[in-house]
Amino acid sequence: MGVEMIGDWAKCKVFLEKLDDNFKKAYKTALQQVGQQAVKDLKEGMTEGAPGGEPYVPNHPFTIARKKSSKPLIDHGDLRNSITYRVIDDASVFVGVLRAAMSSDGQSLVNIAAVHELGDGGGEDLLIEVTSKMRAYLHTQGLHLKKDTKYIKIPRRPTFEPVFEAERENWARLFAEVVSKGTLGES
Repeated sequence: MGVEMIGDWAKCKVFLEKLDDNFKKAYKTALQQVGQQAVKDLKEGMTEGAPGGEPYVPNHPFTIARKKSSKPLIDHGDLRNSITYRVIDDASVFVGVLRAAMSSDGQSLVNIAAVHELGDGGGEDLLIEVTSKMRAYLHTQGLHLKKDTKYIKIPRRPTFEPVFEAERENWARLFAEVVSKGTLGES
């Protein structure tokens, strides 16, 4: 009893040989697309003031008056515009604020992002002790602190964590679709 092979086996062989190359290209493309989508989702959440559906703590009235805007974390757009992605290697993508990112006035944006994302580092709002020099400066700027005010509170305004939680499944689905279509040559 013999086996008879039916079909275009040469074409099948070419297809199978391309699968590995297609998969590698599709994987890189998927990392790029997930990075781009994550940046888009993060920037939209920050602009809307509710990343991942979780609203930011409102700005203090003094901040609103000074900025002439009630939108938290949106001043000149430096922080929002610094959100980026980088494909790190064949298996991962970084999404966030690069250490080298600077605001238009020379401040480190990664530090600003960290304060708003992490607060005091333990998940609480950041408390800054009021010094006599700070009190005097704020007074000249129109913020008149009470004599018993010892701290200024910078509230946590997480952006990355809520968006990552809300979008994780969507990004995984996007990744799988791009890899699947690309591997099969459907991209």
